[in-house]
Amino acid sequence: MLRYTIKRLLWMIPVLLGVSLLIMAIMEFCPGDPAKIMLGIDATEENVAELNAELGLDDPFIVRYGRFVVNAFHFEFGNSYTSGESIRSQILFRIPYTLTISLVSLVISVLIGIPCGVISATHQYSLRDNLTMLAALFCVSMPNFWFALMMITVFSLKLGWLPSVGIETVKGYIIPCIAVALGTTASIARQTRSSMLEVIRQDYITTARAKGQKEKVVIYGHALQNAMMPIITVIGSRFAGALAGSMVVESIFSIPGMGNYLINAINSRDYAVVQAGVFVIALWFGLCMLGMDLIYAWADPRIRSQYKKGKVSRK
Repeated sequence: MLRYTIKRLLWMIPVLLGVSLLIMAIMEFCPGDPAKIMLGIDATEENVAELNAELGLDDPFIVRYGRFVVNAFHFEFGNSYTSGESIRSQILFRIPYTLTISLVSLVISVLIGIPCGVISATHQYSLRDNLTMLAALFCVSMPNFWFALMMITVFSLKLGWLPSVGIETVKGYIIPCIAVALGTTASIARQTRSSMLEVIRQDYITTARAKGQKEKVVIYGHALQNAMMPIITVIGSRFAGALAGSMVVESIFSIPGMGNYLINAINSRDYAVVQAGVFVIALWFGLCMLGMDLIYAWADPRIRSQYKKGKVSRK
């Protein structure tokens, strides 16, 4: 397992290099001069040229890319073009807000989605099943920003129970977390139902029932445990996309997270922040995928034995 983990970490290096090269190439063709943005519309061409030279923006593309890569792997991204603040300090300040919302919403999704999927699978084609899947389809189809706006209208404007913006108190997390959890809950419920329907038809489930075991033990002790692999995939992929997936919700509620930081950087043509943010998101996604593989090995002894033999490679 240690050898496999080290191998996966090493494979992340070319992935991060490719992502950083792609995003820097895209930024190269985007309109707007960072020096002009920093100096304002009244800046002269001489001032712009001087600032470009000071920032190293007049260097060839390959030189700037090499400098970015060296600094990025030291987690040093320089300063923002618009605010002049350290990008690293801003990222470290903002990531906890995004991760808190993502983690809380994921816990809500798991606690609701898995039981709903199990109930739906064990009562296939019943009224419970139809209503659960209809609700899941509605939640998957509904944009989380629309649901967030509806919750603001009801619980903030009309009832006055929850704040509409900011996260100064615990109440400020309620609406954003529920809005982010909505689609994930529906996806987990649908995947749980699908996996459970495949497992409960297996012979060993029939054998467990024939031995006289209680239905709850059969469902949750045997069937659900063996149906967890696809569910883990959904949970892991949703958590991996947490840093980038909460952009709209963070903008709606003025949450100082990574998503809001990137949107403001894109709107202000702050290319340094955009490059750093995308690099951090790619790094986070790679680490989450590695963590998901290790959870696979923990959940399934067969995969763990294959890891030990060095026969497993993620496609």
